[in-house]
Amino acid sequence: MQARNKIGFYLSGSHYPSGLQSWMNSLAEASIPFFLTVDAPGPAMEEAQALCRDTGETPHTLVYRNLAGPAEPDYHRAPKEAAGLFWEAHRTSLPDSLDKEVAWIEPMAISRTTEMWGDWLGSFAYELAQQMLSDGYKLAAFSFPVATPQIKLWERDEMQRFLLLCGRHPDRLGIALQEFSRQVDDIWFRRDDHIGRFYNLFATCDRAEISRPTVLISQWGWTPERIPTKTAVALEDVQSVAAYYARFPQIRGAAIWQITPEDAGIGWQTRRLITPLTEWTLNSDLEVTESFPAFYSSPEALGSANARFISDVTIPDDMRIPAGESFTKTWRVQNTGGLAWGAGFTLRHVAGESLGADPRQTLPLVQPGEIVDISIEMTAPSDMGVVFSDWRFHDKSGQAFGDVVYTRIEVIHGPDASGGVFDSKFLADVTVPDDVEVTPGQPLEKIWRLRNSGTRAWESGVSLACVGGNMLAPTGGNPVPVTAPGEETEVSVTITTPSTPGSIMPTSACVIQMGKPSAICCTSGSSCRNRQAHPWRCPYPSAIRYGLTAVWGKPVRRRRLASGAACWCAWRWWRVRWKRTRTPSDSRKICSSKTGFLICI
Repeated sequence: MQARNKIGFYLSGSHYPSGLQSWMNSLAEASIPFFLTVDAPGPAMEEAQALCRDTGETPHTLVYRNLAGPAEPDYHRAPKEAAGLFWEAHRTSLPDSLDKEVAWIEPMAISRTTEMWGDWLGSFAYELAQQMLSDGYKLAAFSFPVATPQIKLWERDEMQRFLLLCGRHPDRLGIALQEFSRQVDDIWFRRDDHIGRFYNLFATCDRAEISRPTVLISQWGWTPERIPTKTAVALEDVQSVAAYYARFPQIRGAAIWQITPEDAGIGWQTRRLITPLTEWTLNSDLEVTESFPAFYSSPEALGSANARFISDVTIPDDMRIPAGESFTKTWRVQNTGGLAWGAGFTLRHVAGESLGADPRQTLPLVQPGEIVDISIEMTAPSDMGVVFSDWRFHDKSGQAFGDVVYTRIEVIHGPDASGGVFDSKFLADVTVPDDVEVTPGQPLEKIWRLRNSGTRAWESGVSLACVGGNMLAPTGGNPVPVTAPGEETEVSVTITTPSTPGSIMPTSACVIQMGKPSAICCTSGSSCRNRQAHPWRCPYPSAIRYGLTAVWGKPVRRRRLASGAACWCAWRWWRVRWKRTRTPSDSRKICSSKTGFLICI
């Protein structure tokens, strides 16, 4: 079966880049559906509406994210009352140019995502949907953030009543979701939890025998701040996810976050994708071998052979397992077909890593209606990170049937009998990228993504500390999350920018301290830092370094180093040009007083 790319763009603001106009019109002329999310009225919205009206049977999708109304309902009121007030606030704030016959309205961004809110949200959405249907509008409900909501929220009675209503009005009621991988270099990071989170919604509907609702992924991408640097890599990721989405006709599409007027940041990065994505969409068909099966179906729906996943007996999703360790994965399943499983019936590996298991596993004799536990011996690979393994049932003729069962684990370093060593690796700036312009005196939450590259876990006592610079940070260490070797984590600190305008980095001396709250780096009991400015002490008799020890851009002439300290000078963190020096005087000669920084051990 052939399908087309359903991934488009999110346009922020009322501007209309020429490339986006060409993308929309080219797809419309080729009778290929486009998917566009906008959050402000303007020429882009008006032209998209005109194309939706004028291109006949081509199912283009336009989502209008209304930022003029309240983002969330009043949770203290009864659902029906809250829905009435919420819709009135949005209805009166919608632009006059909006065509309610073609545009989906995304009026909310729900933050209450736990199971306990399932009934309230379901009842609220049901009442809101009734009012919007009565007024002739289309609703894209919820806009749950990435990795939410909790799976059991979909199972609540009132939520399923709303899903039933969506099933009766698939062209006017749908579910809005946000899907981000949260990793620039891995679009499938935590697959089906980040990208593919809709999987849980569809699985719940299938088990409850409810029609799968229309899904509009109104915000999609890698992270809200960045996309892959290389356009070819980004396009390859889009193609991979587009092929996955193509299996599900209920998914209307996804919008790459985001195109903005600025010539920097995420807006500029995303604009680079418009032309190559247009060309690829026009010239490529997606080969979809089969429509993705129901996660639960009656025997009549899939013929005489069928299977339903019930639960994980062992190894829950994202369980941490040391590299090289063997484990037994067990699923509880039911034969929901009309034919017994027997000779020739197999469970086969179909995607991800086989984890050392035979890709064809013989199934036991299971009668129709019988529940059985299926186990496979697996081994965690040597590479650290999240891995998954998908398996599917096959009859004796090799025909696939029933639910896909899978395991997803996080591979970590095994325990180190010697206690291991501390080390860390900087991966990315999550917030406040380099050279960003900020308001003087503004509080900022700076977040870094790090990997524990040592062999010892970061536990109690490991902290993040700022020991200098002209950014005002809290005194003392900021606790670092417990992080196993090989694991990635995000560490943060709230800082305040200086009151005087200008660049912060040339005189900043922020360092990261990994280890017990003592010295950052030291030798023979003396600090490597200016004692007056940085009174950190090392109680250990020998030189010890915990993690990153970079002194960023501090003029060397203002730095007094301990005699005998071993230091390296580099001109840029990302351009390694090390020159080793043994004495402070050598450091002064080698390092620029304006651009250099030191790493001391």
